[in-house]
Amino acid sequence: MCDVQIQRIGVFKFLRDSCAIVHNRTNLLHENFDRWREKKLDSTCLKRIPYFIVLVSLVEVALYYLANDTVKRYLLYDPEKNTEIWRFLTYMLIHKDYVHLFLNLIIQAFLGLPLEAEQGGCRCMTIYFSGGLAGSMGAAIFSPPTLMAGASGGIYSLLTSHVANIILNYETMSYVWYRITAVTTLMVADFIHITYHVWLCNNENPKIEWVAHASGALSGLLIGLLVFSSSSKWRRKIQVTSCLVLIVVVAIAAAYHLHDVTAPVVG
Repeated sequence: MCDVQIQRIGVFKFLRDSCAIVHNRTNLLHENFDRWREKKLDSTCLKRIPYFIVLVSLVEVALYYLANDTVKRYLLYDPEKNTEIWRFLTYMLIHKDYVHLFLNLIIQAFLGLPLEAEQGGCRCMTIYFSGGLAGSMGAAIFSPPTLMAGASGGIYSLLTSHVANIILNYETMSYVWYRITAVTTLMVADFIHITYHVWLCNNENPKIEWVAHASGALSGLLIGLLVFSSSSKWRRKIQVTSCLVLIVVVAIAAAYHLHDVTAPVVG
């Protein structure tokens, strides 16, 4: 076999081996990309599962049907036991009767499930419990002392956090005008109902803790603007503004509370 033929065979083997290597590397890249894509899709799907709203609803149902009166009294908000700080949150999990429980479950599912699907469980949990905390603290500062139970503070926080979500994601949100219409209708209808019940019906049977509702609603708007994800170019400015307003609101509430506590007793 001449040298030219040997060289041709060597070049052919080199090209064949090179093509095989490139083919194997390409297949490996495709396999790695497919695995990454499947993992990414699984992760995204897991994030979209509304586990928080489902979990907190199950806890509320379990406490209503399984907890005895002693446990419930240990969890509800009692203004005379403000040193037991867990009560500022755990009162949200206790309900007065099955109608109260059923209505709260329906409303928080209606408001919370789509919100959690978009913003994730951690943000939804932050909104829910910050609204409950704001509700109990607002009632403690601005309302007459009264026992309090129910998730209304968290539910109002979920409602107004939809406003924050619309503000932050207006440009990319689907069905935005349907959402605006739905949220506006709910807020106006509830405002009319509370105004009628509190001021025209003397807030009797049942007694509505409207200060807790208002505090939860304000919390949902401000905290939502602070923590929700968004691609808006105004996101940073909106966050800073929301944080400053939140600080001012907390400072005013604290100053009012301190003034009320230190006021001299007259008569």
